[in-house]
Formats: sequence, C-alpha cells, structure tokens
Amino acid sequence: PMDYGNFGLYLSIGISYLLYEIFHTRNRLAGLFLPIPLLATIISQSRSTWAAIGLVLTIFMIYQLEQFRSHKISHITPWIFWGFLGTVIAVLALFIGRILIRINPLTLESRLSNIIHSLDIFLRAPFLGLGRYTFYLEYGDEIIHNGFINILVAYGGIGFLLFLSIY
Repeated sequence: PMDYGNFGLYLSIGISYLLYEIFHTRNRLAGLFLPIPLLATIISQSRSTWAAIGLVLTIFMIYQLEQFRSHKISHITPWIFWGFLGTVIAVLALFIGRILIRINPLTLESRLSNIIHSLDIFLRAPFLGLGRYTFYLEYGDEIIHNGFINILVAYGGIGFLLFLSIY
C-alpha cells in the first residue's frame, strides 16, 4: 500500500540500502541511483517523509563519521563524503524550513483523535486486521495520518509484525 506515511517508510528503507551499497560494498551503480529517491523525497512535500529521510541520513552520517574516527574505514573517497554531507545538509535545511511553518492545533487535535479512533477499530480485528480498504469504506470521513497505525488497522497484529520485520 502506498500513502504518504508508507511512502516515507519505503523511501527511508530504500535510501538506507543504497547508502549501504555505496559505502560498504563500493557499488558505484547505487551511487547513480541515490538521487532518484532523494528527489522523490523533496517532490513529495510530505513532512513525515522528510523527517524519515532526514533521520536516516543523520544516523548514517554519524555512523560513518564514527567508523572513520575509529579507523575501521581505511579511506573514504572524498567525492562520496562531500556529496553525502551536502545531501544531508540540503535535506536538513528543507526539513528545518518546513518545521518553521506553524502547525495548526486543530489539525493536530483531529489527527490524534483519528489515531485513537483507529486503535479502537483495530481492536475489532486485532490479528488479521480489517483489510486495506475496509477502513476507508466504513469510515470514509477519516484518514489515519500514521503509516504504522494504518498498517496495524488494515493488516492486524500479524501483518504489522511482518511489516516491522523489514526493519
């Protein structure tokens, strides 16, 4: 299923994998493909996607710097390092810019209310869930603004655990 919440989750997994391929297996082809999900992240205009990707890039950069500092990495090609650092800075700058936009308290309140209501609905079918579109057919006036809870309600505890196994 693809919605904004899942889009961010999928992109964060994809970018993490491409970074692994670039830095640990020295796969140059992965370096050519990295701009594609980064561009998709920027185009999405989804703050949750930006947050997920910003977090992935930050964690990976800290990990790489620690590996370099402890001499577990004998060398890092300068263009890879500076390209990656530039990407992190660009994504964080975009994310910080979006944070500065005032969050509407009514939107936050309605999202929290929808999430609580979604968890109540989840309890009706906790093991296998309601199915992907059942929630929208029965409760069409609400949208779950949380990718994890969306999967929990749609696919139940079993599907949710299988989804989490990706991580």
